Order: sequence, then structure tokens, then C-alpha cells
Amino acid sequence: MEKVSEACYQRFFERSSGLGETAMMSRFCRYVEKVFDFGLRIAQLKDPRRRPRIPLGAIWGSVFFLFVLRQRSLHAMEGQLRQPRRMERLIGQKKPSADRMGQVLS
Repeated sequence: MEKVSEACYQRFFERSSGLGETAMMSRFCRYVEKVFDFGLRIAQLKDPRRRPRIPLGAIWGSVFFLFVLRQRSLHAMEGQLRQPRRMERLIGQKKPSADRMGQVLS
């Protein structure tokens, strides 16, 4: 059973060729934006840091996608974020590094 769900995951969420989002990831981003106003909600997060270079919403959104994409580490998520146009619709163009995500979450 696990192999079937893993195969479905690979088919829908992994990038097969080219750059940017897959069709399923694009639909998912539009869905969470339409139903939950995801971009607006993460933009409204309060940031206790002084003069942050990367918005808290970008960090929180990146960690959210860490779970959605079932990445096993912050470094794996950083690799996903470094792909051009990947999740920019909701996270924005300033994407956090694995170190920054870890520092903010700790």
C-alpha cells in the first residue's frame, strides 16, 4: 500500500522535466489561495525580528510546503525552493535558506 501512495506522490508532486511547478502543484497553490487566502494570511504574520531580510510569511510558507511535499529536512526543502518559479505564487521571490528556516523556528 505504501508503494502505491508513494507512486501517486511522485506522479503528482515531483518535477518530471523543465523548471517551475508541476500541474498538480500549481493547482494545489491555486486551491489553498482560493479557499484559505493563504498568501494573505501568511503575509499578516507578525515578525518579532528587527529588520528581517526575509519575511516571516516566506519562512512559514516554506515550512508549510516542507510538510506538503513530504521533504525530510530543511536542506531538502531549500533545494525545492531554489528551483525557479517554484512556489513563488504563495511564498514570494525572497526564499529562505535552510539555515534561516532553522534559526527562525528555533
